[in-house]
Amino acid sequence: MTRLGITNSWGGCNITGGTTPNSSIWSYEGVAGAHIVFSGLCFLAAIWHWVYWDLEIFCDERKGKLSLDLPK
Repeated sequence: MTRLGITNSWGGCNITGGTTPNSSIWSYEGVAGAHIVFSGLCFLAAIWHWVYWDLEIFCDERKGKLSLDLPK
């Protein structure tokens, strides 16, 4: 994460050995927490797509077939 410019910690440490009295949310812990939250959201999106895979949005009601132009 240091390559991305994250150099501070919520504990007040700095990658250079100094101290930082006021860290922003984008510190080591903040970025790690954001990754955990976003991975959880991706997991919930995967569950939603798994459950609702058979939506009849792309079905032609007259023919009863898919109305998507997918490659064969």
